[in-house]
Amino acid sequence: MFKQKKYFTICLIVLTSLVRAITNPILIQAQADFKKVNASYAKLESYSIDTYYTVYTEHNTQERLESKNGKYVKYKSNSYTMVDDIQTYTINDKIISINKGDKLISVGDNTPSDTDPLGTNSDSLLTMCSDIKVETINAHEKKYTLLFDNAENSEYNKVEISINTLENRYTKLVLFYNMEINLKSDFYADAKQPRLEIMYKNFKLLTADPQIFNDALYIVNDNEKLKPAPKYYNYRLVDLRNKTRIKKNK
Repeated sequence: MFKQKKYFTICLIVLTSLVRAITNPILIQAQADFKKVNASYAKLESYSIDTYYTVYTEHNTQERLESKNGKYVKYKSNSYTMVDDIQTYTINDKIISINKGDKLISVGDNTPSDTDPLGTNSDSLLTMCSDIKVETINAHEKKYTLLFDNAENSEYNKVEISINTLENRYTKLVLFYNMEINLKSDFYADAKQPRLEIMYKNFKLLTADPQIFNDALYIVNDNEKLKPAPKYYNYRLVDLRNKTRIKKNK
């Protein structure tokens, strides 16, 4: 009975998505545009992008709470992301995150994706959104606004995704968070719904150094237990991989 109910739920979700796609031409247009953009990144072996992160205290304010610069580098199916003092490497089946400020290395499971190279989750967001709008910014730039009426089941109230239609590149991602959070240092400040803006600039084709994607530079396997590599001898390591958690629970 449970399997039948689960199968019915899956079918209902798929059917609802198909009906929305048929009745909303903007959704069809967005799916086609995002597919082109993701494909343009996927066909390239190696490139880099400068990223700029800005956190605002509320959805509709210009009060900046924090700004950080970063970089994204792709090499084949691996990638490197840097934001401030946090470096993250996706190497084969692992995600290795190194936090220099906290002297912490965390290791998780990685599933390489050619359909979502920058981690924008554009495809899944299109599936979940309740409505979508499009705005022409200029001759070669569009902004899609994804709305989420069922906000209690979503991390976001709204998401804006801007793309360059000439070069098929992402230019900006804006996340309007659903949860109210106190991000200020003042403990008594009111919790508010923050907004995160990510700008993607200075796209460059390059030949990345393959050595930075050698996980032995960051972690070593000692009798099936991961430890920090010698360079990070004074760091703590947290192993968050599924197989590690399963072993602990046995």
